[in-house]
Amino acid sequence: MTRILSPGAARYGSIILLLATAGLFAGQHTFGPLHGRHYLEVNKDCGPDLAIAFSRHLSFVRCMSEVEQQKAWFTFGGALMVLLLGVALMPLLPYRLLRRAGPLRPAEQTIAVRAADAARRAGLHRSPTVYIGGWRLREPFTVRVLAGTRIIVPPGLRRLPPDQIDAVLAHEMAHIRAGDVTLVWLTRGLWWALIPALAVPQFLIFVLPIVREPRVLIEAPFAILTVIFGHPYFLNYVLRSLLLLTLAAVIASSVLRSREHEADLAAAAGGTEAGLLELLHGQPARPGRWWQAVRRLTAIHPCARRRLAALHDPHSTTELRVIDAAAVGILVAMAIPVLQMSMPLRVETMIWTNTAHLTGLVAGTALALAWGLALWRAALGAELTGRPIRLRATTLALTCATSVGMLAHVAGEPTLSRNWSDTTPQLICTSLAVGGAAALSGILARAWARHRTGPPSRAAWPAIALINIMVFAGALWLGTDAASMITIKGLAGLGQFLTMTGYDELCTAGVVTLWLLAARWSWRRPTRRGVLGATTVVLVPTVTALAVRWLVLTTPTTPDWVLYRDFLAAMSTGAVLLVIAIATRRPGGLLPAMALAPAGTLLVSAAIWLRYLPIWPDVWMAARICLIGPLAMLAPAFLLAALLATVTERRSASSPGR
Repeated sequence: MTRILSPGAARYGSIILLLATAGLFAGQHTFGPLHGRHYLEVNKDCGPDLAIAFSRHLSFVRCMSEVEQQKAWFTFGGALMVLLLGVALMPLLPYRLLRRAGPLRPAEQTIAVRAADAARRAGLHRSPTVYIGGWRLREPFTVRVLAGTRIIVPPGLRRLPPDQIDAVLAHEMAHIRAGDVTLVWLTRGLWWALIPALAVPQFLIFVLPIVREPRVLIEAPFAILTVIFGHPYFLNYVLRSLLLLTLAAVIASSVLRSREHEADLAAAAGGTEAGLLELLHGQPARPGRWWQAVRRLTAIHPCARRRLAALHDPHSTTELRVIDAAAVGILVAMAIPVLQMSMPLRVETMIWTNTAHLTGLVAGTALALAWGLALWRAALGAELTGRPIRLRATTLALTCATSVGMLAHVAGEPTLSRNWSDTTPQLICTSLAVGGAAALSGILARAWARHRTGPPSRAAWPAIALINIMVFAGALWLGTDAASMITIKGLAGLGQFLTMTGYDELCTAGVVTLWLLAARWSWRRPTRRGVLGATTVVLVPTVTALAVRWLVLTTPTTPDWVLYRDFLAAMSTGAVLLVIAIATRRPGGLLPAMALAPAGTLLVSAAIWLRYLPIWPDVWMAARICLIGPLAMLAPAFLLAALLATVTERRSASSPGR
């Protein structure tokens, strides 16, 4: 099997992102008890009336810049503290596991020699040290401590045949080669570092006043405890923190179990498949008792039955699972509101300083690497095996999980606002944007896998990652922009969002990129009949849109709305082609529509530009406006069309060979 990039490491990255953003939240809430009163006083002086403050937003932001900078130091200091403490704990936590493994002693020379051979076959520069654990140890494991990397094996390993010993050592070397040891212990270090970080704000709010006035606790201890543990803020904070820590632990165990399959495959590819199969056949196929099945939720090794199935069918490890989609959606969505709340107010709108831009880029990159790569990897495996990928089920799971994550995030409010009517647009728009991006990435992945002429090179995966980052980050930007417009102006804001997204140049670049990819993967060998049919399909909605615009929509209006009508007419040409593709209920048919839609839109834009050519004050600037505006409006249309086409697809259409 061709070695291809695994999204498992990226899913660990999503867990690390969530834990780090929870550190942002802890730092921000530490700022409140210490400097919150001063912050509110400055806020009142800069803008006593909220409406007045927004009417002169720039001066308000400049007035708040000093205290906002102070809050930012606390906010990012919390994340930095969690990261530094997690990194410090990473080489220390394994010592606890080493003590539980019993008295350790160096392995015999024969095992050390075999370990050196396994390390060399795995491509490691240094061979880890092998130790024999106590009699209660049942499974081997690998840790990285201050003295270096160690592999701990149970005493029964010495009684195994040589080929099975080689299989065990090759499996552990595969974990080291893939970086699992670092990712696992970094995740655990951040998990333990986050607990005191989350406890600091509660200590400052509830415990510090009692420390300053201890007589209060002596006079009315039960009243004080009732006030603390019955306070809605305290209960909400604790429940959400426990939910975050529990989800991180369970999902980390699930990701590690998937990495076990990859380590098995790497070990089998190194020539130890026979010994590994014999070893697994000698283990229980599945848990025998119900409590053993419950313990599998946090177990780090899959049962022998699943590991054997993965070895017999390696491509099954690349198949999409609903639980994985839900895990990625919840992890990233729980980080989005905290990232948005943690950024200080700024006047600048550059991508590195604007809250919405930076949040969309970070969360979009996490989604692209954790789920986008999994989609393309699954599409490649489905093309080789002929089995369909579960695009519809996983897309729906990712969309719903995004909503759940934004509701359950640790910040303590449904989303950014205390008003539920204000948060609903963001919840809906962000979830639909993520679902549309996943559907669009899956459709592109299917087309790419079908048109492969050979195994992909490792150099192809960075390009695939960039495509997915463009799709997911762009979708989050558009979702946030649409939610803002709807929150401010209601449903009328949706029309303004379609005519002026705020990301015209970026959306145009993305649409052109998708246009080129769709054209390349739709018509590799165009025939004369196919070109004639495509031309007819494009010209009919183009002529219809121009006729409706210039013969029907002739009511006098403002110059801006005249231009918006022209843009809507141009965009409607591409939208009609996308609607036809959705009506066929085949996502595969959406790709040719994506290749034709920009062409029809550009034809209408060119006609509009030529019609007003005598009155344009700047001809080339007008050409730029007519080119960018309508094409940018196709970006949300592509996302929505991909989501609808995926959700309504026929089951037979999901087969990669069709």
